[in-house]
Amino acid sequence: MEQPQLKKGVLRFLGHDLGSSIAQLDQYKNVKGIIFQTAFEISDLSPLLQCRKLEAIHIGGSRKQIDLSALSELKALKHVSIQCKTKDYTPLFEMTQLENLVIRSMPIELACELHRLNQLKNLRLHLGGCKSGTAELPGLPSLKYLELWQVKGLKQIEFTGKCPKLHMLFLDRIKHLTDLSFLASLPALKHLHIEGSPLGDQINAGKNVLKGIKGLTATPKMNPHGRDEFGSAQQRMDYRATLFKPSTVGLKSEMYY
Repeated sequence: MEQPQLKKGVLRFLGHDLGSSIAQLDQYKNVKGIIFQTAFEISDLSPLLQCRKLEAIHIGGSRKQIDLSALSELKALKHVSIQCKTKDYTPLFEMTQLENLVIRSMPIELACELHRLNQLKNLRLHLGGCKSGTAELPGLPSLKYLELWQVKGLKQIEFTGKCPKLHMLFLDRIKHLTDLSFLASLPALKHLHIEGSPLGDQINAGKNVLKGIKGLTATPKMNPHGRDEFGSAQQRMDYRATLFKPSTVGLKSEMYY
């Protein structure tokens, strides 16, 4: 059995055989961060309830659908990254203290439930397909950074409430989105980044698709060879990491990716 690694208050579990490793948490009740690099054999997170000071958690890929109900009982938890499918997303919506959240593969129709997280500052969503063509996103009063990834069929974005502090919007491979008029409802928006989208190509070509919105910069800029401003995939990842800044020591890269 591979032993977890503890460094600067962050406990990192490596390898795939974690069923017995997670039982060792009674030895690490005061940790502030936990990283499950992969969580292939984990389905029950109830052993985490011993870690009442836990502030951040990253859960990597899993063969099983993970039950998140234990997380809602950890009141110190502010930074959550879920990179696997879960049985029920409801526990996340009950965690009103969350400041940073990364979710992979959440059904888009559940996005409106995020309105309960009024302390949320950074949100990264990998959403499921959009059958209606419209994504309804909640107004979040503290949200400063929002990233949407690969929403199939998405043509239009609507905010059901206000996001008065949203400063940065990152859209990645949302290929059917053609309408940016919703940007006018985001008064603090200063930076728009679009990748893998015809809209990005239009912006790069100098076309006025921002509908007269002032004070907004848009990237990426294309070079003559048709590549974006990032010279490599690593440079692109580094750029994203500068935008998404969880405060917990040791969890920056895991919380982001």
